[in-house]
Amino acid sequence: MRAGALPFLLLAVAVAVGYAPALRNDLVWDDRIYILENPVVREARWDEIATEPVGSYYRPLVFASYALEARAAGASAPVLHATNLVLHALAACLLFATASALGAGRGVALAGSLLFALHPVQSEAVLYVSGRTDLLGAGFALAALWLHARGAGWRGAPALRGARLGAALCFGLSLGCKESFAAVPFAFAVGDRILASRRRPSLAELLRLWPYALVLVAYAGWRASLPGEGLLLAGSGGAPARLGAALAALADYARLLLLPVGLHLERFASNEPPWRPVAGLLLLGLAGVTAWRARPEIRLWLAWAAVAYLPTSNLVPVYPGLPSGVVFAPEHFLYLPSTGLSIAFALAAAPRLGPRALAVGLTLVLVTFAVILHHRAHDWRDEETLYAHTLAYAPESARVRLNFGNLLLSRGETQRAAAEFEAGLARHPDDPDLLTNAGIAWMSLERFEAAEKALLHAVAVDPGDAQAWANLGALYGTTGRREEARQAYANALARDPESADARAGLRILDGIAAPLGSEAE
Repeated sequence: MRAGALPFLLLAVAVAVGYAPALRNDLVWDDRIYILENPVVREARWDEIATEPVGSYYRPLVFASYALEARAAGASAPVLHATNLVLHALAACLLFATASALGAGRGVALAGSLLFALHPVQSEAVLYVSGRTDLLGAGFALAALWLHARGAGWRGAPALRGARLGAALCFGLSLGCKESFAAVPFAFAVGDRILASRRRPSLAELLRLWPYALVLVAYAGWRASLPGEGLLLAGSGGAPARLGAALAALADYARLLLLPVGLHLERFASNEPPWRPVAGLLLLGLAGVTAWRARPEIRLWLAWAAVAYLPTSNLVPVYPGLPSGVVFAPEHFLYLPSTGLSIAFALAAAPRLGPRALAVGLTLVLVTFAVILHHRAHDWRDEETLYAHTLAYAPESARVRLNFGNLLLSRGETQRAAAEFEAGLARHPDDPDLLTNAGIAWMSLERFEAAEKALLHAVAVDPGDAQAWANLGALYGTTGRREEARQAYANALARDPESADARAGLRILDGIAAPLGSEAE
């Protein structure tokens, strides 16, 4: 075997060993919605994948990969998980190649890439098939970074003809995986300043970024033309509250990077208590001072991490509708930023530790990380395990309670489902989905008074919910209140003329008992 191939083999083996248990896992959470139950993916409707958002997202390359796998292997869970592992290993290999090309040294580049490959904070993106958006997009972004560096002659490397156009193509492909990669060219501009010119960039140097600007303009125009699409985001709460929560998220992320335990799916950051935003602000200041005093190659990777994180920092609200002073801060937001942080850390640590100490320390850390990853893979084994694990850390999550209750309801475990809905309503008494599905569970348990109260509350909170009205009609039909049932079904049809449950309920009202409950939301 050629020595040059050995680091790539080590990275592939590390990913395979660390994530091997994932190959036994089921599909969970959004995997079912966007892959198993999605006719666009199952039937490989390429025109719809290319031109229409799938559910809440327009990520055509990711959904095209799901469709290819569905055609080849019937959306097999092991195949989908294996693809994620391959993409993660490729991202780690691209990181090694890029860091080596930028003068990190093969040993340091390998150390940083191994840290990235096995750090448990990446596990959400890798173990969750729907996390492929980050894996695939990061691969294209790192390829774009390598090509831009060659095109710009960073670190004195001979310029590669046409490299910038190749980088622009890879940048455009990353946008086809996830919209947050739109910030990548700003990291190129910062790198030009740090490693190439070492002076104020001239107009000519800025104009060399035109391929990326052209891709961004084309992407923005295309997204704006799609049905129901746009680039404007609306958020809740004022800017100060959002800034405080964003700083608190930084503090939480720093803790996860240094001590990757307590990992879970439903992670939010809040500006309460006040010490959390203060800690985030101090951390930001420390990072700025460190970058200012660091060697140019370390500044480059820190800048790459900062630019990669900025679109998901929630300074501009990414997930509208959250309470003021609360931001969504999932672990997968760290996937691309961690590429820069891992190499920067290796560059800073290597001269202080020396080769032998670095190798010993890295081995101990990677073995620990691999053990954590095996436990983390078990958390994602199936939906019940995932929901139970998440609720142990985030018992206040309404959507996890709802999904867990619906899972139990679909398996006929109505008593347990009702308990989950009740636990959710204890914290979120006005959540219409929890109210509606609690009503379904209570109907099945013949707790008709509680079911009626929940369903009436649901339609009061959201009068446009046709399913809640249909379920209310089913309840009235079951309890012999036929006129009220007829009116409830009419209300459902007024809101959704295609409501199958309401139409079926009206057909069986005369002389036939209405069903106990309709489908869960």
